[in-house]
Amino acid sequence: MNDILAIALTKLDEELTNKNLNIEIVICGAYALHLFGYSRSEHTLDVDSITQLHSNEIKQIIENIGKNLGIGPRWLNDQASTVSLPKGILSRAKPIDRWKSIKASLVSREDLIKMKASAFSIRRDHTNKDWEDLVLLRPTKEEIESGIEFIKEYNAPSE
Repeated sequence: MNDILAIALTKLDEELTNKNLNIEIVICGAYALHLFGYSRSEHTLDVDSITQLHSNEIKQIIENIGKNLGIGPRWLNDQASTVSLPKGILSRAKPIDRWKSIKASLVSREDLIKMKASAFSIRRDHTNKDWEDLVLLRPTKEEIESGIEFIKEYNAPSE
């Protein structure tokens, strides 16, 4: 199903180019796993970005593409822009040079592990997908320790 997201991104790029519009996204979440080359048992149907989508015109284009492809209106979303992010995340993101009008980057593996660990610590009662993603990433001891430090810094319960 991740192929449908590649198709959706290509369609978005074509429409943005035709309308002389641009968008900047920094991809995280399950689609980032796919771009890193990991294969999940459950495919994602959305692309999460840590950058906010401000333009109503672009949001409408995204919604129309999602409806036309049957993947929902929020297949490209900025929900991750509201969560705590590791310091310096943008400086470590790697550019993806596939499109004309979509300036895309991919969060680093280190930051993806921190974000997945944080998401698991918050949502563990509701879903196991973040844990399954962490297992798939096979973090090193140092990456786990770094993830724990990130959780302690941003998601520790208040006393």
